[in-house]
Amino acid sequence: MTSRPRKKKPARAKVSPQHVVYALVALLIATAAAREVWRKTPPPPPPPPTAPVASAPAPRPAIWDVAVANDPAHSGTEQRLTIKTKPGAECDVGLSSIEGTIDDAPGLGPKRANFQGDVAWTWASEFPPFEAKEPLMMKLEIVCDGAKAEHLYTLLPP
Repeated sequence: MTSRPRKKKPARAKVSPQHVVYALVALLIATAAAREVWRKTPPPPPPPPTAPVASAPAPRPAIWDVAVANDPAHSGTEQRLTIKTKPGAECDVGLSSIEGTIDDAPGLGPKRANFQGDVAWTWASEFPPFEAKEPLMMKLEIVCDGAKAEHLYTLLPP
């Protein structure tokens, strides 16, 4: 039998521990350099702020507070009406009974709201001249700068 020639194993490179340390140090330096470049790169600008969408407040009616001092009112007593509206608004008041009789009470008429939007009227409540023994429902019709409001109050017979 003939023997075959033996194949030689490829020679293995010998790496010294010192070369391993050099390779690791080089790897660390490359990683640190990459981090430094990344750190120096400015971050992208933040997105522009979006303005908050504010819902508009509900518009306030032109006349939002109506008060009559005496309800029910006795015939012959002084009545006082106060309202709250826009400052400087031109206001007017008309008075009638629910039955339709119109009362031209002295003291009612056009007025201008003050700088706080307050307007007040004072008049004497008089029972209509016809004979009635039941209380009447009176209607105040208020108009300020074209806006209208109504207020009912009871007028007692004398």
